[in-house]
Amino acid sequence: LMEHLVKKERSGYDNESFSNRIVQFEGHGNSYNCKPDIFTYNTLISIAANAGRPEVAEETLEKMAKKSAAGDFSVKPDKTTFNTVISAWARSKTHSSGDKAAGVIHLMQKMADEGDESVRPDRISLTSVMNSLISSAKRSRNAPLQAEDIIQRMEQSKDSHLQPDTVTYTSLIKCWGQKGGLKAAERAEKIIDTLHKRYDDGYIECKPDSYAYNVALDTIAKSGVGDAAERAEAVLNRMKNLFNSGKTDLAPTTESFAKSGV
Repeated sequence: LMEHLVKKERSGYDNESFSNRIVQFEGHGNSYNCKPDIFTYNTLISIAANAGRPEVAEETLEKMAKKSAAGDFSVKPDKTTFNTVISAWARSKTHSSGDKAAGVIHLMQKMADEGDESVRPDRISLTSVMNSLISSAKRSRNAPLQAEDIIQRMEQSKDSHLQPDTVTYTSLIKCWGQKGGLKAAERAEKIIDTLHKRYDDGYIECKPDSYAYNVALDTIAKSGVGDAAERAEAVLNRMKNLFNSGKTDLAPTTESFAKSGV
């Protein structure tokens, strides 16, 4: 049955029939004294995620949580469980994907704060939520603010593995870019400043690069503000000056000039 689910993960199953298949699998397992464990459930969640069914993935997570709360610790959700569900929502690109992914990570944080350090969100968790917020930013006015909250939480973390890096900050710019407007242009400029400051302060994972600048240029150019061209040109000039001073990671590309309109 597991093989059948894998083969059919992208077929025409609706959520109800897909869930029924999981229940069927559980029944077969119990009949043969082969009780589903954490690995089994994580595999089922992964199949649901790959099939584009984040609702089923989250339903399975909730079922695991209930079973473990009732004393069946063999199916207690672990970090992989949560991260796979978050990734499922991030890939779904539905109007509620950002809120749903943020809800899962808040549950992880709550469980960790209550003593279960094994499920404390890691960089994978937070980056996946950021990606889901990018997908929903055009439809959700709160998405960029939720992304800012996640970044702030990462910056305040004492765990070096949770500190935001260049990829994380670039994702934040993308999130604002999906939103557009003056605030997006201003935040794109400010986030580039933040990357430079953090790198100068010793956070080597925040080294600015051409891609981050290009995303910022794109955000500014598409912001719709009256002085977008002047703002973009200023960012491009900063990029060129830094490259000329020896910052080889900031070499302007064809895309840089195209996005700035210069």
